[in-house]
Amino acid sequence: MYSTKEQDFQKRKAHKGSYSRYNKLYSYLMAEYEPAQLKDPAQCPAIEDMLYQVGHDYDMQLGKQDPEGLAADIKKAMASFIENDKSHGDTGDNFGKMHNGRFDNIKRTLEDLHW
Repeated sequence: MYSTKEQDFQKRKAHKGSYSRYNKLYSYLMAEYEPAQLKDPAQCPAIEDMLYQVGHDYDMQLGKQDPEGLAADIKKAMASFIENDKSHGDTGDNFGKMHNGRFDNIKRTLEDLHW
C-alpha cells in the first residue's frame, strides 16, 4: 500500500491513511452487511452499536478515546456504504454476505465448499 515498509508500519501503527478508523468501519460494513440492511430503520441501532464497538476496539489498540470522532466516522461510513452502488470497488461481486438467490453467488459458495 505504501512505498516503503517503514511508511506502511508507521501508518498501520498510528491508524492513519488506509488504516484509518473510517476505513476499518467501512471494511467491516462491506464484510458483514448489505446496504439494504442499513436502510431498514429497525436494524440501524444494532448496526450502529456494533460499529461503535468495532471502532472503540480499534481506538483502544492505540490507547485513545474519541467518542465524538467515532460517532462522526460511523455516520460517514454508513452513509458512504448506502450510497455505494457497486460502480467502484468490490469488483469480485462479493458485496456483503447475502446471496439473494443469485446464481453466481450460490455457485461460488458451493465451489468454496469442495474441501
